[in-house]
Amino acid sequence: MSEADLETARQEFETRLAAADRKVYALSKERDALRRGNEKLGAVQDLLKEKDDMITQARPRALSFSLSHPQTPSTIDPLWRQRRP
Repeated sequence: MSEADLETARQEFETRLAAADRKVYALSKERDALRRGNEKLGAVQDLLKEKDDMITQARPRALSFSLSHPQTPSTIDPLWRQRRP
């Protein structure tokens, strides 16, 4: 093998290595972005689940309150009218 052949092989190797490095770097950045997005999505899903649980707990209480006070609007409306100047 001549020195020119060795130089050509070295340059080709450097070119391929640089391309592989760029590909690994790009894939690593994409992976990290996906992980960050997944963590945020997980946090949002946890928050949504918490809010759904709160709604599930509040709904029966609100229903029982509204059923136990059917005359509330008829009582409150005259009081509001009296309070207005």
